[in-house]
Amino acid sequence: MKINADLVNKLRVSNSWTQEELAIATGLSLKTVQRIEKKATASLQSKKALASVFNVAIQELDYEEKAMTPCPECKSK
Repeated sequence: MKINADLVNKLRVSNSWTQEELAIATGLSLKTVQRIEKKATASLQSKKALASVFNVAIQELDYEEKAMTPCPECKSK
């Protein structure tokens, strides 16, 4: 499932943790943490582990696609 990789990275850096330290804190492998930050995909179990160590609701880690707005020239009247 998609995860907000930018937020994960921001939370990790704000705690002054390396990816390895985050892996230890969450019980995830280093490769899993690297994949989450690079490809923005994580299992539900991984999301729960991250939410727990960052003390945030699991929903806060969800990736939300931003709706594209049409350019002014393309808007139909």
